[in-house]
Amino acid sequence: MCGSRHWQSFREGDVSTIESSMCRATHLKCPGFARFEFALVILMSPFQPISRASGFVDLAGASLEAEDAAISRAQATLSARGYAPLRTPILERSELFLRKSGGVLASQMYDFVSPDGASLSLRPEMTAPVIRHALDNQSDASYPMRYQYAGPVFRYPDGSDGRSANEGGVPRQFTQVGAELIGAQGNTRWNNIIWLEN
Repeated sequence: MCGSRHWQSFREGDVSTIESSMCRATHLKCPGFARFEFALVILMSPFQPISRASGFVDLAGASLEAEDAAISRAQATLSARGYAPLRTPILERSELFLRKSGGVLASQMYDFVSPDGASLSLRPEMTAPVIRHALDNQSDASYPMRYQYAGPVFRYPDGSDGRSANEGGVPRQFTQVGAELIGAQGNTRWNNIIWLEN
């Protein structure tokens, strides 16, 4: 009841009514107060609405459903072949990617120095984190190691495509799905490559 009254005030832009309702809702522990408080902050903010960061896109509706379905099919196929799911951090030490790719990815990485002085990057690709995990856990591993992954990666445009993500250019965040076969020898390696190609 109180939630609908607050939202009616919000829609009408009646700030004084909203302010008094806000005080009452705080004391009455109104169930809709959390949503109302967020809307109030937006309404009363002296700044312009915050737009989405350049080069990034929102996924919703049919586009989100299509991506989720494609990821699920890929994961099911890889699981059937014995590839175990692996989820690595989105943030990794910058050196991990620079050591693997050198200057190739350096200009495309979103990197920064954390408050504790560590040089960190949003992952620009998934292979390096998977290999890092494998090395961290090699004492307990049995070979060959099979890992599959699906998650967001981040790359700043390299300048080869001047279009924005909304114009059909490459978005700066995209989902990478794949698999890594580590420590395989001879026919095992080639059989897996042929199977994945097919």
